[in-house]
Amino acid sequence: MTENRHKRTAVRLLYALALVGCVGLIMASLQTGCGAPATNVNSNPVTPDCETDADCADQGELCSAYKVCLPRANGLLALGIELNPPPEANAYDGPKLTQVEIPPWELYYGADGLVRVSYPEAVLMSGALRVLDDGRPLEAMQATVTATRDSRLPGRPKVVMSKTISALRTYVRPGDQEVEDNPDFTMMLPGGLTHAVRTAPLSPYDEAFHPISTNLSMDTDDAIVFMFGETDTTDYLSGAVVDALGTGVPAVEVRAVNEVSGQAVSTRGTTDERGEFILSVPSGLRSYTLTFSPSADNQWVPETAHELVQCCDHENNTYDTPQDMGEFMLPAFPDPQTYQFVVEGIWTSGMPDPVSEVTVSFETTVGQPGGVTGKFVATATSDEGGVITVDLVPGDSVDLRMYTLTIVTSPTSEFASDVRTGFAVGPNGGAGENIVLDPRVPFTGHVSADAPSLEAITVMARRNDHSVGDLAGVLLSTVTDEDGRFNLLLDPGMYTLELQPPTSIPLPRWALDVPEFVQLDADETVWNAGIISIPAAAVLQVQVESATDESLLKNVAVSVYLIDPACAEQLGDTCEYSAVLLGEAVTDVNGQARLIVPQP
Repeated sequence: MTENRHKRTAVRLLYALALVGCVGLIMASLQTGCGAPATNVNSNPVTPDCETDADCADQGELCSAYKVCLPRANGLLALGIELNPPPEANAYDGPKLTQVEIPPWELYYGADGLVRVSYPEAVLMSGALRVLDDGRPLEAMQATVTATRDSRLPGRPKVVMSKTISALRTYVRPGDQEVEDNPDFTMMLPGGLTHAVRTAPLSPYDEAFHPISTNLSMDTDDAIVFMFGETDTTDYLSGAVVDALGTGVPAVEVRAVNEVSGQAVSTRGTTDERGEFILSVPSGLRSYTLTFSPSADNQWVPETAHELVQCCDHENNTYDTPQDMGEFMLPAFPDPQTYQFVVEGIWTSGMPDPVSEVTVSFETTVGQPGGVTGKFVATATSDEGGVITVDLVPGDSVDLRMYTLTIVTSPTSEFASDVRTGFAVGPNGGAGENIVLDPRVPFTGHVSADAPSLEAITVMARRNDHSVGDLAGVLLSTVTDEDGRFNLLLDPGMYTLELQPPTSIPLPRWALDVPEFVQLDADETVWNAGIISIPAAAVLQVQVESATDESLLKNVAVSVYLIDPACAEQLGDTCEYSAVLLGEAVTDVNGQARLIVPQP
């Protein structure tokens, strides 16, 4: 079932080639496409040289940046375009431009094959941060303003724009003295799109003021004021953090977190010597998760969360009379002890070898089942002899304590990163069980393409199985030799292969999923990807013009992405597969850019 799912993924990415014949991907034990592998993978077509488009007129093609004639892109691929303004665009006397995306359903190919893209003018959000405190001036406050929205390209991450205000003027209540009108920050946003705008005070001001969040959609230039210290929009809650014996625990960091977004909505609080804390939150009765974390002064606090904390009754709620939430218990656990482990790799011959520069994160749950539990985490790195020294919560005389290990080796290591569960720790410190690593999998293949050269093509393998947490997305790469062959050492797992030819080879970027779990069987020494065909290239000719006056825009950065065809229509659903970057270019004085894309 898993294999079939990943085959379907590869077919989706290669669907355009399937329209015209052989896909050309042949795995070691699985042959797909239109028969046997090509026997002459280095055959190169005779491609005429060109200097201008006129040299390619007889073929009805364009002269590409490679100085070879290539056909035009014809719209059969699901492509999306991202535009980013030139560096001078955000000057006050220049055009107001910001990042925008043009999804596949808004791309139109003219009769001449030219894709004309209208670049809409951005709206200017100017903002001010004001601090009110009964008319008394406060020192300048630092904060970060972030505007987040969904990308309009399926399969692309959210678009995040951020400004850090590091030196603000002093503000007082209006009427006490004149307040300057100049904004503290400006931000260009695409008009008509909803942004989640969040202003988060930086340390130490996050101890006095909670973040302010709002959803904002602007069609015209506008100003927004973030007002900090307003008592009618702020509530206060207090409580105490105690251990299993009811004793207050000092130096514990406390935050109130929005249960839906996972973002902190409170000030950053720290318990005092009695374990007591006070937080300010946006006003109104609502449900929070209170999180308790270690600090520099109390590193042994486990990460603990108390959910569904209801606060606050706004009536009579002030800093002096906060709503008392009572006591919050931390889980009980024995004092950490010092352990030593040796990290060693085991070669296929069975011989061990100490591995240095390996970072290992140890994670375990502490507390009683059915009671208050928390997450204890410790991290250490092996020395030149492969030895790790780390303080861990021990097991007891009855049960060993089980840890989950996240093991990260260096990109050049011959041994694999991994996530392990059930790593046992005994009741006493000292020498523990060795952490044994498997060799990375030799992953080989052969790139095939109609090109003058197959050398120096970058082959990148991006881990895409999310069961391994932070290891997902890790990228390992190499380059092909003069025959188009490559050899990578990979951690066992699922991968997306990304191929990026050098600028001297007239081939497009390409990507596809490996349809099997990359792992050696007992009788294997290498995992062979077989022949991977890069499709022929085509030229996507884009002309960018201002939506305001139709003037041609130069120095605009144009990126083109291949969109999974299953989500290339305006359906409103989240795309299951990531968009693939195919090319980047900058518009010339005529507002035009030419990008190399796969030829369907």
